[in-house]
Amino acid sequence: METYTIKVNIRKKGGLIPTDARGLKVPSIQFKEQLDPNSLERSLTRIFLDFQAITPEGSFIDVEAYLPNSISNTYMCIASLYGGEEVNRFVKH
Repeated sequence: METYTIKVNIRKKGGLIPTDARGLKVPSIQFKEQLDPNSLERSLTRIFLDFQAITPEGSFIDVEAYLPNSISNTYMCIASLYGGEEVNRFVKH
C-alpha cells in the first residue's frame, strides 16, 4: 500500500466549475488515500463512482493519483481516470 494524493476534478454540463454555498468556485478536491499500486484502476474507478453518486447527473469527473518525487520536490501524476467520456478511460502514466 502506498499513500497517494488524489485529485478529483468535477465539471458541470458545459464545462462549468461547481460553486460552494458561498458562491466560490471549487475546481477540484484533493485528499490522501492509501491504495494498492497493483489495483489503481479499480481504486480510481471506486472513487469516481463515489463522486458520481453525489454530483448532478451529466457531470464530468476526472480522478488523478499523484506520488511525491523526492528529487524534484514535486508530485508526479501516476494514473488518471477520465470519466467525462462515454466510456471511462484509465491511463497509467
